Amino acid sequence: MGFDILSFDESGAERPEEVKTTRYGRETPFFASRNDVLVSAQEASKYRVYRVFDFRVQVRLFVLSGAIAESRDLQPTTYLARVA
Repeated sequence: MGFDILSFDESGAERPEEVKTTRYGRETPFFASRNDVLVSAQEASKYRVYRVFDFRVQVRLFVLSGAIAESRDLQPTTYLARVA
């Protein structure tokens, strides 16, 4: 679906939310699926990524709003190899 949680804002409008967790620091890169990136672009005005970090020590959180590609440098990490 491109998000983990379908939430609602104060007016009752749907708000798709994705949660990305790491046990390391705030700037640790995270994996985003192709679908995460596409849905975040399509739903940019309401899409949120909840970035949970320092999970080993003291759980902390920050929120990224909008399209993932607008706030993070995206680099491809896997390829699908098909018969040519």
